[in-house]
Amino acid sequence: MQYNFLLGGLYCKSFKTQAITNVISCQEEKMENRPKKKLLVLVREAIYRKHYSKRTEEAYIHWIKRYIFFHNKRHPLEMGRAGIEAFLTYLAVNRRVSASTQNQAFSALSLLYRDVFNEDSDFPIDSAHASVCFPVVKPSTCINMHGHLS
Repeated sequence: MQYNFLLGGLYCKSFKTQAITNVISCQEEKMENRPKKKLLVLVREAIYRKHYSKRTEEAYIHWIKRYIFFHNKRHPLEMGRAGIEAFLTYLAVNRRVSASTQNQAFSALSLLYRDVFNEDSDFPIDSAHASVCFPVVKPSTCINMHGHLS
């Protein structure tokens, strides 16, 4: 005896009440008819699964869009590590962004490749570091151990 069930807006014709295995084929039938999700929707879902804040989501989406537009709207899977390095180099050299901004862009791109595309590459790209400036102390203003000016 066959029944037609409505699952997720699609009728599954192969479902039998006695056979559990047909539930799987019913789900596969549903998956085949579903349109593919857009890239930024997948990114938003990955961010949601990680419980990131709304502002982090906005920033990551911004950096991923800039990355795609930097490479003339090519799909990120076509670019890989070389594309990431070229984009981060462009940010550092041409746009002269700070180290923390570069790291934020890199974090967004690593989320894209690691959590959306499920690529297991470790991204051995070094993170940007802020330059350290040490204060210059003139000898005439040094204080000795007793608190007197030298």
